[in-house]
Amino acid sequence: MKTTVTSFFLLILFSLNSFAQDYMRWGLPEGAKARLGKGGIHEIQYSPDGTRLAVASSIGIWVYDAHTGAEVDLLTGHTGSVHSVAFSPDGSTLASGGGWRDGTVRLWDAITGAHKQTLTGHESGVTSVAFSPDGHTLASGSWDDTVRLWDAITGAHKQTLTGHTENVRSVAFSPDGRILASGSVDDTVRLWDAITGAHLKTLTGHTWWVISVAFSPDGRTLASASYREVKLWDAVTGAHLKTLTGHTNSVFSIAFSPDGSTLTSGSADDTVRLWDAITGEHKQTLTGHTDAVSSVSFSPDGRTLASASYQKVKLWDAITGAHLKTLLTGHKYGGWSVVFSPDGRTLASGSDDTVRLWDAITGAPLKTLTGHEYGVNSVAFSPDGRILASGSWDDTVRLWDAIIGAHLKTLT
Repeated sequence: MKTTVTSFFLLILFSLNSFAQDYMRWGLPEGAKARLGKGGIHEIQYSPDGTRLAVASSIGIWVYDAHTGAEVDLLTGHTGSVHSVAFSPDGSTLASGGGWRDGTVRLWDAITGAHKQTLTGHESGVTSVAFSPDGHTLASGSWDDTVRLWDAITGAHKQTLTGHTENVRSVAFSPDGRILASGSVDDTVRLWDAITGAHLKTLTGHTWWVISVAFSPDGRTLASASYREVKLWDAVTGAHLKTLTGHTNSVFSIAFSPDGSTLTSGSADDTVRLWDAITGEHKQTLTGHTDAVSSVSFSPDGRTLASASYQKVKLWDAITGAHLKTLLTGHKYGGWSVVFSPDGRTLASGSDDTVRLWDAITGAPLKTLTGHEYGVNSVAFSPDGRILASGSWDDTVRLWDAIIGAHLKTLT
């Protein structure tokens, strides 16, 4: 029996005996029994006390114990991917921005995971959310080219900031809460009075989309990320200070260390870079991701750096650059087809250009079968369970030994 999976959910027509990890059954839609993989990752954020890590994904919001790496919760309710998350300064509330099919901002109790409120008004997906330092205001940027300000306590809409001519990819408050910065696909950074909403300055110089903006902890410097570069600006005068180069592709995320001495950047070149935030000198390049790094975040004590690629979160020693732990792994693009072996002990899933075998009882990964050049959209076991067939967009069918995972034959 074969079932096609969308949104990374496994719809199973018979129940499994047990699961090793609770996350396989958290927040499932009606009729779903289990989940394989954890979805594509868009952003990661540490809680203010450094004990939790929130991960915005295509499934929902994963919450991890930042010290052990254990799954703590999965928050679901958005009708599409979650593109952004932010903790309130006191750590009591988590805000999330829904993707293209959703367009809402949701507020959650960050301790219990309970849904508190849904904020509506954006005409399309929410790309970025940020709390003001006093926790009273929430800002959201959207594909509808606007920034919205909300009362973070009541959820009331306060103001809509217009002026960008393309979608807004990132928003950030200055540490004193007086200035809001927004980066846009129109290649500019705009500075706004965070209280009145008045437009203060437009920073130009980037020749491609501005994907991420971040203030230094002292509020004196603003960093903006674009294609192959990070620019540093005087946050008060708007003067350009430095351009940091070295990445070979778009820079998707930037963050200052809590002491302001280091700036980190995650890029589509699959690397994380550490920079001296004062001099702009390149300090280190962290490698190990095999996909674009979409988000970077320092722990509140500045000792740990988290970086996210499509289905992987890596933790690094922020001082030495040593790799500490990998939290998420799975198919590169989720699962397109799954099938059980005749004895029900093994589950095969096809996705990107691989076939994966899983222990159907515990959910543990067993083997990854590689060889297809494009996505695998169909898998099937022989009646005796000894052979697995996989069909792909590369126009071939491959036969595999289902026990040891060896490739047997390619049918063209």
